[in-house]
Amino acid sequence: MADGNTHIYFGIGVLAALPERISQKLARDMDAFYLGLQGPDPLIFDPRTQKEARGFHKRWDAALPGLVNAMLYGEESMCSFAAGGYLHYVLDDIVHPPIWAWMKEGCNHMRMELALDFMILAEEGIKKMPRLFTQGRKRVAPFAYLILPTATPNQYLTGLRHMQVTIDYLRQRGPQALGRLTPAEKENVQTLRRLVDEGIPPTTQRLLELIG
Repeated sequence: MADGNTHIYFGIGVLAALPERISQKLARDMDAFYLGLQGPDPLIFDPRTQKEARGFHKRWDAALPGLVNAMLYGEESMCSFAAGGYLHYVLDDIVHPPIWAWMKEGCNHMRMELALDFMILAEEGIKKMPRLFTQGRKRVAPFAYLILPTATPNQYLTGLRHMQVTIDYLRQRGPQALGRLTPAEKENVQTLRRLVDEGIPPTTQRLLELIG
């Protein structure tokens, strides 16, 4: 949740690596694509879906057939939202296992993800975390079930509003949290940064296998 900008970086990286005919298809509604890149994270902020949204990260393969079908045959907004959702889950599969392992050693999940986000923003010359992207939310809310099968449009929109409040807080307090990074966490963030870039080529190839 604290690495939303990392998900955008990863998603744009995959789009850029895809053949033009496929990237253009997936990017026809960029608002929907960006919202999809948030995955089920907004639904963590609605009490009605919080528990399921947290757990679904570990069993999201159940959503894969629907995501692929939407990318292949859905109308523009559905297709783009599904593409973003797929890429959200893939990146989580890349960065979460090492994060969970480091947490057993006493490292903080939130601080490491936040530090990764700020690192990528700094590389792009952005000094302050942007506000949560919500443009086009009503257009994609009917497709919330693609990222969490039981989710309703209302639950998605409610979660997104609550998530925006949290991100606004992190925009103000995030730099303070970075000051509490331990030496181990700083080293781990460097590893995560490398894993993000290394994950783009195989993700691109897998996506081509699914919808190419």
